[in-house]
Amino acid sequence: MIIAIQGWKRDSTLDVPSHVQTRMYYALGRFASRIQRVSVRLRDINGPKGGQDKNCQILLFLRGGAQLVIEKRAIGWLEAIDAAAFSAGRALARVVSRSQFDRRQTIRRM
Repeated sequence: MIIAIQGWKRDSTLDVPSHVQTRMYYALGRFASRIQRVSVRLRDINGPKGGQDKNCQILLFLRGGAQLVIEKRAIGWLEAIDAAAFSAGRALARVVSRSQFDRRQTIRRM
């Protein structure tokens, strides 16, 4: 599983890249064999104005060509990353569950 981070400015005191790595492995680690690449895009929507404007978008490129896009917005970077990672893990679990259910149904029909 390759994790790429885009849009992060290094002038902050937060260690966002290591936080992203940790959260992605925690949320998606059990599905690592199904994931080809993870792209995490971070952006500050309003700039220095403040408010709930930190945006984290996660693009999951799965083996076999499927893609998932998860986007969350929060007050801070870490909260946005945590929320997006949690949602990505749940969405991927649903996709895997559905694919296993479809495969079992196909086997039973034969």
